[in-house]
Amino acid sequence: MRTVLFAAVSVLIATAFPAQARSPVPVQNFANQAVATASGATPTFAQVREAVMKAAASKEWALARQADDQFLATRVIKGKHTIVTYVSFTANAYSVYYHSSENMKFTMVNDVPYIHPNYNVWARELVEAIRLEVSKL
Repeated sequence: MRTVLFAAVSVLIATAFPAQARSPVPVQNFANQAVATASGATPTFAQVREAVMKAAASKEWALARQADDQFLATRVIKGKHTIVTYVSFTANAYSVYYHSSENMKFTMVNDVPYIHPNYNVWARELVEAIRLEVSKL
C-alpha cells in the first residue's frame, strides 16, 4: 500500500510542476531574417523600425532603443521570469539574439549557451510577429 501511495504522490508532483522539470536546451538566435512584404515593395528603414515596435508590443516585449538600428527587448513573464534580447534591423533584414535572462536556467556547456526551452518559444514568437508586421508593409 505504501508503494502505491508513494507512486501516486510521485506522479502528482511530477505533473504538477512540468515547467521546472524541463531541461535546458541550446539558445536559438535568429540572424538575418529577410524582410519580405506581401506587396513585394521594398520598405524603408523607418517602416521596418515601426514594424519591429508594433510586433514587440503585440507580444508584450518592452523596447529600449540602443542605436538607430537596434533595440534591447525585455519580456517579464508572470513576474518571475525575465528575458532580454537584442533586436537589430535594416530595411532588408532583422535579427534577434539572446542577451540575458533571469530565472530561466541559463548555463554554458562547452561554450554553448543553454536555457529553459520556453525562451526559444518566446523569442520565436517575437520573430514571427516581426515577420507578420513586415509582411503588411
